[in-house]
Amino acid sequence: MCIASATTVPAMRPVPDFEFTERSGKPLLRADLLGHVWVADFIFTHCTGTCPVMTSALRTVQENCKDLPHLRLVTFTVDPDRD
Repeated sequence: MCIASATTVPAMRPVPDFEFTERSGKPLLRADLLGHVWVADFIFTHCTGTCPVMTSALRTVQENCKDLPHLRLVTFTVDPDRD
C-alpha cells in the first residue's frame, strides 16, 4: 500500500525556488513540481553507504505508488561533477 494514497497531504515545509539540470539536459524548476506530491532523494552515485539503501527504498515507493499520477519522485545528486 502506498502511504501517499490519502486525498489530502499537508505541506510539510516550504521549498524555495530552485533550478537544476535534469539528466536529459533540460532544466527542472520548483514550478515543474507544483501541484504534485513529491519525494526528494539526495544522493551521490559513488556512495557505498546509505545511498544504495535510500535508492532501494525510493524504488519500493515507486513500485508501490505507480498508480498515483500526481506523485513525483526526484533524485538530486550532491556531487554533479562525478555523477
